[in-house]
Amino acid sequence: MALLTAGQLPDRFGYLFVDDLAGASLGLRHEGTLDAYSMMRGFQQRARHNGIEYVTDQVVGLRTDAAGSRITHVELASGTVVACDRVVNCAGPRARWVADLVGPPLPVEPRIRGAWVFDCREELDGPTLPLTIDINGMHVPKPNPPLPGRIPRPTTWK
Repeated sequence: MALLTAGQLPDRFGYLFVDDLAGASLGLRHEGTLDAYSMMRGFQQRARHNGIEYVTDQVVGLRTDAAGSRITHVELASGTVVACDRVVNCAGPRARWVADLVGPPLPVEPRIRGAWVFDCREELDGPTLPLTIDINGMHVPKPNPPLPGRIPRPTTWK
């Protein structure tokens, strides 16, 4: 990794506006991106191969042992009750509501997020940008455009 000052950035990426930057970090090797959806599908496929059964339902209750220290059953909206040794809360942005069924509050909340994509119609003069993420949410995935975007400030769902 290289730490670059704002003055060094134009030497590598002359098309960047750097007047409002103090500097940047640049990964020099072992950098990449991840297709999280494909990875998840791969994990699911392997889990099914290993005997895991996925159930599409909503958790409406969790039962614990007499001491209240271990979850023993999961109650589903369909009326099904599933006995278990362990529970993994995979409810994503709604994990807080599942946790509220049995324990202390979980500091997770759903947020509205989105990304705007635009096309850079003129080829940039200089080397291809690496994956670039600005603190304001602006990002340019690798490789270079046509898919730069901006993630807005999250808004809490009500």
